[in-house]
Amino acid sequence: MAQLFLESEAAEEKRKMNKKTKQLLFFLLRIFTVAAFVFLILTFIVTPRLVRGNNMYPSLKDGQLVLIFRPGRVLKDSIVLYRDLEGEEKIGRVIGEAADVVEIQDESGILLNENLLIRRIPYPVPAGDLDYPYHIPEESFFLVNDYREDTEDSRSFGAVSKEKIVGVVVFALQYRDF
Repeated sequence: MAQLFLESEAAEEKRKMNKKTKQLLFFLLRIFTVAAFVFLILTFIVTPRLVRGNNMYPSLKDGQLVLIFRPGRVLKDSIVLYRDLEGEEKIGRVIGEAADVVEIQDESGILLNENLLIRRIPYPVPAGDLDYPYHIPEESFFLVNDYREDTEDSRSFGAVSKEKIVGVVVFALQYRDF
């Protein structure tokens, strides 16, 4: 009888161990699934980036964290992350799209389809290296920096093709300067 009791007790402990092992494996599987899901979201849909430089000042500052929505629809006045001619990632504001005509005259402002773009940016607008009026090609966007004196944007190298747009900035984490 004692032997039967010991065997029964050993079987019960084995069942408890199997139950704990199953619970642990299920827990680890859940953690792995959540981690894989977060990885896929952060890789293919929403990507965090740090702003480098002050070319988008005052809208975005150096070191500020932004979230880029990769499949985002690019609209006029959107802030986008793009790759320049050297493949370096930069941030700029869309002011024109395919078939628009951009013109910059005497640093007084930017004309888009003969209409003056009025922005809250108080800086003069250097023309850059392009010949104006500039016709934006199909499947392309004209991007400028908010800090207009920095002409390392479409004013220097022309329109940016749709393929070079990485995504649209959907969120910028604001921080306080002390």
